Amino acid sequence: MSNFSESAVALGQVQASFEMIYGRKEMIRRLTKKERTSELLRMCNQHSIPFWGFQYLERKLLGE
Repeated sequence: MSNFSESAVALGQVQASFEMIYGRKEMIRRLTKKERTSELLRMCNQHSIPFWGFQYLERKLLGE
């Protein structure tokens, strides 16, 4: 990603998509944290988000 605003947009897109699909109570109960982390990593790779972005989203969406 070339600049901060592009990175911010990509992070927002992944966050919104992840919350919509995997943030529902049903999915939280159905999938393990490891499975949800794997899906988050897959989504970050699709959007070319660097590792620091994945780490940020992991903390924000899945907790410590």
